[in-house]
Amino acid sequence: MKNLSTSTHEPKTLSTFQAALRLGVSVGTIQNWVERGSLKAWKTPGGHRRIIAEDLENFAALKRHDKSQQQNCRCLVLTQDPNISEELANQLTSDTLSVEIHIADDPLALLLMIGKFTPDMVILDSETRGLSSDVIETLRAQQIVTAPDLCVVKASDSELNVRLNTHLKGIPILSRPLDMHFLRCLATRAIDPDRKQWTLTSRRN
Repeated sequence: MKNLSTSTHEPKTLSTFQAALRLGVSVGTIQNWVERGSLKAWKTPGGHRRIIAEDLENFAALKRHDKSQQQNCRCLVLTQDPNISEELANQLTSDTLSVEIHIADDPLALLLMIGKFTPDMVILDSETRGLSSDVIETLRAQQIVTAPDLCVVKASDSELNVRLNTHLKGIPILSRPLDMHFLRCLATRAIDPDRKQWTLTSRRN
């Protein structure tokens, strides 16, 4: 996150785009902070969000302080759907959890990336071409991740049943839209040994 510098020539209010540029984040991230009530903003008569520059500076200082106290989770995602990767990147990180998202667009890339670093959790998009039960069994056999630190985003029940069948036993299966509360709990559990015995239940099936 970029440090902010003040100037007498800076505008008193900022658009979400200007705020995103100052903090070095996406507009979607700014909007999520506003919607969660973390960052103060209001809407113009035309429906555009505006943020007071001083409020943004105070918020940025607080985020820099909190960042040193965040838990960090490395999350490897297998997907060819940009909507899934954007959804995870914008919404999975919380005030107490920093999630580092890595995207693999095919199973071979997934395994190669795992060879470079060990992820704390893995999310598999069931619609990814080339994803098979062999890939899941490879992950299990190498003990790279264990259920439920591994989860699957499903396209449809029939699609899962035909291709992956019983190989998903014990692995959480999530529908769209993604249950971010469940995924944050999963990420926290994955990096905290004291919480390895948590029993997690998704609020969507």
